[in-house]
Formats: sequence, structure tokens, C-alpha cells
Amino acid sequence: MDSFAIGNLAVYHGKGVGLITGLQTTDPRGNTCRICKLELKKSSAQVRVDHPSQTTVRQVMNDEQLENVYQILRTQDIKPNKTTWNRRYRGYLQNIGSGEPELIAGVLRDLELLGITKSLSFGESKIYAEAKELIVEEGAYTLIIPQMEHFLRPFNHIKGHALLQNLKIILEKCLKDNKFEISTKGMKDISNLSLKLPAYNTADEYLFTDMFDAVLEAVAEIQKDANKIVARHARKAVNAAHQPNKDSESNSPSFEILVPWKNIPLVGILEPKTLGTDKFYESLKNLFTDKGSDGLEDFDMQSVIQPLVQFANHHIILQLHELLSGLELKRERKRRPRTKPKPIVRKSLRKKEPELEAPKILQESLTNIEALVKAFKPTLSSISTFEDIVENVQQCFLTLDTEIRMHSLEVTKVYLKENLDQFREEISQQLDKIFEAAREKGRKEKEEKSKSKKKSRSKDKESDSSNSEESS
Repeated sequence: MDSFAIGNLAVYHGKGVGLITGLQTTDPRGNTCRICKLELKKSSAQVRVDHPSQTTVRQVMNDEQLENVYQILRTQDIKPNKTTWNRRYRGYLQNIGSGEPELIAGVLRDLELLGITKSLSFGESKIYAEAKELIVEEGAYTLIIPQMEHFLRPFNHIKGHALLQNLKIILEKCLKDNKFEISTKGMKDISNLSLKLPAYNTADEYLFTDMFDAVLEAVAEIQKDANKIVARHARKAVNAAHQPNKDSESNSPSFEILVPWKNIPLVGILEPKTLGTDKFYESLKNLFTDKGSDGLEDFDMQSVIQPLVQFANHHIILQLHELLSGLELKRERKRRPRTKPKPIVRKSLRKKEPELEAPKILQESLTNIEALVKAFKPTLSSISTFEDIVENVQQCFLTLDTEIRMHSLEVTKVYLKENLDQFREEISQQLDKIFEAAREKGRKEKEEKSKSKKKSRSKDKESDSSNSEESS
């Protein structure tokens, strides 16, 4: 499953962390693409995320990366940067704009240590505040994500069960009376791939949350391996047809050849994937740049990739159907436990604690998606080719997954609003703890300097007074 999906969090470089509230599949010109709508702290943005070399958004850093940030901040025995402010300013902006937490941590550390020895200028203070805010904000999201995932487990339990059950139903319908014979000639590498379900907790109360994640992980892994094989075969065919000129100056790459190749489908069972979104497409661009495109003017990439993709999709779907058929997808309906009536307490004696809204909204969302799942019926279009089966599976998965995710947005927003501040405070305290020793050392040095200045001033006064007495 794509990490840039509705309800997930993403880091917009230089702007902070945002919640993905929508997806767009076409650009203003009508071209097929994938654009995320991000709701940031103070603004919103639309960012394209389907390009293999995009460097605008990324996932929130994990615990290991957060520890690396702390380690960079703890490394304080460095020489101060004494270059001109204009050069330092450009370097600081470049590091912050890169979106890499390690580089932003370096900016924060340098300016923190500089601020201990002298007062920061207006520009330095502005850069310092921006770097600190980005580190504190993303660090807080790193800490809150596991807590939020645990809070949303009942929601994801219902979602996982609904998606697995509907995928099983639509695969049974599609494969019942439609048996397609796919040629296995030259497909030995792909036929050796197997769908392996990773281990998951079968004793958990919310079993289908872990089961669904395990199925997604297994499908993603086998698709990745299959697309690597497809890319390897395609690259061999390209190299065989390629006729680069020995004179490098006469190699004129024609990137127009690559344009129709962008939309060639690759192996994708639950979500469509095209050649233009794969790293292999970037490697073809590099090949054309280095050696030109001579001999590839009439090369038919579609005829090379299509049989491989068709066989891989067929191979994986049959294994997925077998896997889902072997899973126990019956969900037990638990009755709500009876709650004891609360003891009557006078209003004056009641503790006035603010009631959290997120648990209430979660219960409402659970009721809503229960009704949604119950009413959902996967649509089955006419099947004439095996590609129609793949399209039906993708349509079922994406439609139901998107509808359920839209219901999770409100509870996610409220949960973050009610709980994020405490994690921000935790990160801020950790930063203060890291710089505590350096700040204390700087404070003592300033006190010693001020004392020495006072002593020198007093000596100067004494010498002046003695000189005046001698002259009189």
C-alpha cells in the first residue's frame, strides 16, 4: 500500500508535517498522476508524489532517525563557522529546504552553540526558530504515531476485515467461471515467486488489523520482486536493440520515445502501477542521456513488458485467492459490556477534567463504517480478458479503502489536536537537556568575563586616582 494515502502523515520539506486529506489522479491538463492534498499547520498544499525521483515530501522519520538527530545535537565539539553571513545564510536555507532531519539538526546545533557565545542577529534568530520548530514538530509526530495507531486499532480492525472479505468475494466471482490460459514460456523467474504471509499476532483482540497489514506486506513484496524481473527483461531487450554511436558528441537523445512508455502498466494487484512511476524509467532516461537513443525509434516496449506483467498478475492473483481462501475471516460481534452507574456526587465536589472528544468521535466513526461496510457491494464489470479481473480487484480495493479512510480523517484530526502538544513539550525538554551543559558552560564563561572586566575597570580607576594625587 502506498504510504501517501488519505489519513496518513507526510513531511513537506521546509514546511513541516501535514495530514493527507485527499488524492487527485489527474493534473490540470488531464494527465494521469497522483497528487496529495496536505493539510499543514498553517496552510495547505498539493504535492505530486508519483514521480520516482520526487524530493518534496517523505514519510515522518522513525525512532532510529530521531535518535540520529539527538546524536547530531549532542556532537558539540565542533569549530564555529566563521564564514560570511550571506554564505552561512544560503547554507542554512539549503539544509532546511532539503527536508532531511539530520541537516536541519545541524543548523539547530550550530546556531544554538553560536547563541551561547553571543547574541544572535535577527536573521540568525529567525533561522534558529524555524529549524527548532521543524525538529520539535516532526519529533512530536514521531512519538505520537505509535500511540495514534494503537488508538485507531478498533477502526483498522473493522477496515481490515471489510477489505479482506470483499477482496475474497470478488476474487471468487472473477475466477469462478473465467479461466484464462496464460503462456508460461520464458516466465520461469516469475513463476518461482511465492506469496509468503509474514508472521502476525493471531491472539490479538483486533486480529484483522495485523492480518490485513501482513497481507498488504506480502503482496507489496512479491510485486516488487516481479517488477524487478520485468525491468531486467526489458533492459536486456533495450540493450539488444540499442545502437549507440561511438562518437559521443553525435549521440542525440530523443526523449519523445519515452513519453508513450510512461503509461505502460507494471505489476500491480491492489493499486495500478505504471512504468513512469518506477525507478526503471529514470534509468532509461539516464541511458538516453549518456548514449543517445539510436536504434530505439521503432522499439515496442509495450510488447516486451505486457506478457511479463500479464503473467505476473495472473500468478499473484491466483496465489492471493488461495491465501484469502485459507484465512478465517469470520468476525465475532462482541456485546458492549454493561457499565455500572456512576455514584452520585455533588457538583461542587466533582473534578472538572476536560473531556476528550477523540474517543467519542471514534465511537461515532465505528458506527458509521459498520453501516458503510454492511451496505457496500463490490461491482463486477464484464470480464473478457484477465486485465479485467485485475481492474475489478483494484476498483474494489481502492473504492472501499478510500471511503473508509475518509471516515477516519475527523477522528485523526481531533486526536492530534488533543494530544500533540504533550509530545511537543517532551521533545522541547529533550533539546533543553541536550544543550543544558553547553548553556551552563557558556553562562559561567560570561560571568568570568564580566568579573574580569570589573576587576580591570577597578584597577584602571585606582591607577587614575593615584596619578591624579601625584600630579596634585
